[in-house]
Parts: sequence; structure tokens; C-alpha cells
Amino acid sequence: MTERVSMVSRRVAAAFGMSLEELLRGHQNQRAIARAAAMHINQQRYGMSQVELAQEFGCHQTTVLLALAKLRGEVARNARVAAVVESLT
Repeated sequence: MTERVSMVSRRVAAAFGMSLEELLRGHQNQRAIARAAAMHINQQRYGMSQVELAQEFGCHQTTVLLALAKLRGEVARNARVAAVVESLT
């Protein structure tokens, strides 16, 4: 993982109250949302493509696509998640 992606991921993990390792494991809902937030923030800040994000996070680009879609829905429903994402973007 590049240093800039690692830096963003650590900040997102801390904002969601988890370790970087937990964020990278994904799967359970809160970890999955935090991981998607890290993907989103890296995409917004650095213009990373879904392919680049998939390489950085060790997943398939379809996983990135679905994660970002899930994050958009969660941001629309959950003010806390929206605030965390906004504060880190």
C-alpha cells in the first residue's frame, strides 16, 4: 500500500474507532463502510481509478465499485457516517 493511501486509511480507521488492520479486513458492516470511506477519500483526493484502488486494497475492481455504491447509500442514511466522510475528504 502506498504511503498516501496508508495515511488516509489510518485516519479513516481512527475516525471509525478501529485499527488499520480491521479496516483492511473489510466484511462486517462497520469495517466495510470504513474501508469504502478510505477508498472514496483516496479517489477524491488523488483521482485514483477503481483499478488503482483495487490494487491498493487487495481486491477486485468490482468490489471497489460496490463498496463505493454502498458508501453513498450509507452517507445518505447515516448522519454520523456522512460527517466522518466529510471531515476527512
